[in-house]
Order: sequence, then structure tokens, then C-alpha cells
Amino acid sequence: MSKRIRVWIGLVAIAIALLCLLVYSLERTAWLFELFEESPERATAAAVVVELAAVALIAGAGALDDKSKPWASRALLAILSVQALGNLSAGYLKGGVATLEKFGSNNSAYVVAATLWLVANLAVPWLVFCLSKLMEQLIVLLGTLPKDAKQAPSRASFGAMRPALAHSKPENTVSAAVVADGECKYCHQTGLTAIERARHGKAYKAKGVC
Repeated sequence: MSKRIRVWIGLVAIAIALLCLLVYSLERTAWLFELFEESPERATAAAVVVELAAVALIAGAGALDDKSKPWASRALLAILSVQALGNLSAGYLKGGVATLEKFGSNNSAYVVAATLWLVANLAVPWLVFCLSKLMEQLIVLLGTLPKDAKQAPSRASFGAMRPALAHSKPENTVSAAVVADGECKYCHQTGLTAIERARHGKAYKAKGVC
């Protein structure tokens, strides 16, 4: 397995994890915006815009230059801050008080409940931030890796497959053998070809001798 394929597998896995985390945060972010909006529909729309902005920043961070990356990081931190506030607020109201009641009212129980509340509700924004940075690095790495070139047969390979064709004669070439077994009927010289016999005949007719 090539390194480029391994990078693609990592990118797909991180993208799936980020998508699941953002879907989970959508409900908490929408609940936070409902406290300040007139209708739940507007709050949900605002939460969707925030989550889509996070997706756009994560996906496009690897293609930005050095001057633009700090601004993208600040925008992502702003979005994650909204997610963190939504998770902390909803987590406290929905489960924080009940968790504290289960552990008791002493100082140790308060510390344990507060620790559980903070870790459980801040884990998602922190994971989104860390995975986004990993995804950014993988995108940059993918751009530096050479593409897997298809191995095409070169001219040298064709020459290796047929080494003798360039310097060999066709097999169907028939060499004409010259037959020299004739005899002149005038001077009776033997070992003559047909052309030489014709020359002997012409010379005898013209001069009387071959």
C-alpha cells in the first residue's frame, strides 16, 4: 500500500469523525441560540450556519497560504467557543445538577462532579479542534506526495521484446542461386551460366569464334 493511499484513508477517517462530532454539537449549539432567538427555527438555522462554517474552515485550511491560515484558525476558535459554551450550558442544566446530587453535597463530590461536567462537555470541541489540525496536516502532505503513475511500456521495453527484428531479414526472403552448369555448343566450354552462353552465341555469330 502506497503512502498516498494511507494518507487518503486517514483523511476519510478523520472526515467521518469530524462529521459525527459536528452533528452531535448541532443540537447543543441550537439550544444555546434558542435562548437569544425568537423562534426555534431561527436558532436551528444559526446553528447550521455555524457548523457549516466549521466544515468549510476545516476542509479549506490546508489550501490557505501562511497569511490566511491565522485568520482561519481564529474563526475556527470562535466557532469552537460557541460549541463549548453550548455544551457547558446544556450539560450543566441537563445533567450537571443531577450529577452533583448523586455524589453528595461535600467538597469532594463537588470537585468530582465539576470535573466530569467540564471534561465531558469540553471533549467534543477539543476533539474537533485537534482533528481539524490533523486533517490540515494530511491535506498539506497529500499535496506534496507524487501521484501514482501508471507504468506504461516504453520504447526500450518494446525493443527488448523484439531484439532481432531491427537487424534481421524477413524469413520469407529467398536468395536466387546462380546456376553455372551450361556448355557452349560452339567452343564446348563448360561451367557457363545462361547469360554467358548467350554471349558466346552472339560472339560466334558475329566473329565466327567465341
